[in-house]
Amino acid sequence: MNMKVKALVSRIDWDTDGEVIDSLPKDVTLDLEVDERDNLDDEVANKLSDNYGFCVNSFGVCYLNEDGSVIEYPDDFGEYVNSIEAKVS
Repeated sequence: MNMKVKALVSRIDWDTDGEVIDSLPKDVTLDLEVDERDNLDDEVANKLSDNYGFCVNSFGVCYLNEDGSVIEYPDDFGEYVNSIEAKVS
């Protein structure tokens, strides 16, 4: 069964082979439609690569259900999530 998830992605470290590309974002919000069995982090990495043309080394992410409730996020992500949840609501 597919579900819609909003991914709040921050601290994106792009794999640019050392090239400085100022146009690449550090923070983005992605809308994903995923199967329960999909690895959400892999889906985010793939979508970032598809959207911007570069792979990522790392990123922080928080996942929200369609209703805006938090699915999961790392402890050090709280401040970012709180500021974004206010914008999403």
